[in-house]
Amino acid sequence: WGLDWSEKWPVMKVPPMTGLIKISRLLALRAVVEAEEGRPQDAVATIRLLLRVARTLDEAGPLLIGRMVQAALYANACDAARLVLPRAPAAAAQSAWGPYLDPEALPKAYRDAMDLEFFGSKEWIADLSLKDASWRDALGGLFTQTADIFAMEMSPLMTYYWPFIKLDVASFYRGALGFRRLFDGSYADARSGWKRVYADFERQGWIFAEIAMPDLSRTYGRVLAGQARLRLARVALAAKRFKEERGRWPASARELGSLLPGGAADAADPLAGRPFAFKPSAKGLTVYSLGEDGDDDGGAPWDKAKEDGDLAWTL
Repeated sequence: WGLDWSEKWPVMKVPPMTGLIKISRLLALRAVVEAEEGRPQDAVATIRLLLRVARTLDEAGPLLIGRMVQAALYANACDAARLVLPRAPAAAAQSAWGPYLDPEALPKAYRDAMDLEFFGSKEWIADLSLKDASWRDALGGLFTQTADIFAMEMSPLMTYYWPFIKLDVASFYRGALGFRRLFDGSYADARSGWKRVYADFERQGWIFAEIAMPDLSRTYGRVLAGQARLRLARVALAAKRFKEERGRWPASARELGSLLPGGAADAADPLAGRPFAFKPSAKGLTVYSLGEDGDDDGGAPWDKAKEDGDLAWTL
C-alpha cells in the first residue's frame, strides 16, 4: 500500500494526482489530433500510454481520492479511444489497449479504500479506553489539532467527556455500516437510498463523526461509470472485430461470444443492472450505458456540464 510505518501514523506515498490529470488531458487531445491527421497507429499508441498513466494509480494505496482520480483518467482515455477507434484497425487497438482494460480492478480498489475510510469495529470501539494508545495514534494522525486534547487524557475533564467520545466514534461506525450496505447493493438502490442513510447519520453523528465521514455522495457512481467505460471499450473493440470478420455489426452482446475477454460480464452495465444497449443504424452501431443519471437517453452522449445523457460508443 506504500505505507511508511516509521512514523507513529503511516504516511501514504502517492503520485502527484493533479499532474496526472493534466497529463491525461494532454495525451487525450494528442490522440484525437493524431487520428484527425490520418495517423491512427500513433493515436493508438498515445491512448495506450494514457491507459498506462491511469494504471500507475494502482500503486497509490487504498486512498479514496486515488480511486476518484483514476476514474477520471480512465474517462479521459476512453473518451479519446471512442473517437480514435473508428479510424484505427481493431486488431492493433486490441493489442495495444487490451492489457490495460481491466473493468473489475477499479471497483475492487474502491472497496479497499472504503475499508480504510470506514475503520474500526464493534469490538475495537467497545475496548476503547483512555489508557490505550492505539486510538490516540489513529485519531491523532487524522487530525493534527488533537494533540493538546490527548495530553489531557487523564484529566478530570477528559474523563468526563470520554463516554461521549466513545459514543461519537460508535456513531461514525454505525453510519459507515449504513453506507457500506448501500454500496453492496445495486447502483439504483444506492442512488435512491443515499439521502435517507446520510440523514440518519447526521442525526446521530457529533464532532468526530462529522469530520471523519468522507463525502461519498458521488463516489460510487463515478467508480461504476469508470467500470462501465472500460467494459464499453472492450465491447466496442469486440464489435469492430466482429464487423471486420463478418461484414455486419452484432445485434447484441451475445453474438460477440469469445471476442469478449471477460465473457458476458463485459457486456453488463454496472449502472443499470442489465446488458449494455445496442442501437444499430444505417451509419453503424451505438453501444451505450445508461450513465450516472440512470436514465435511458437513447445513446445521446454524456453531457458533463448538465450531468445528463448516456455513456455511448458510436462505431
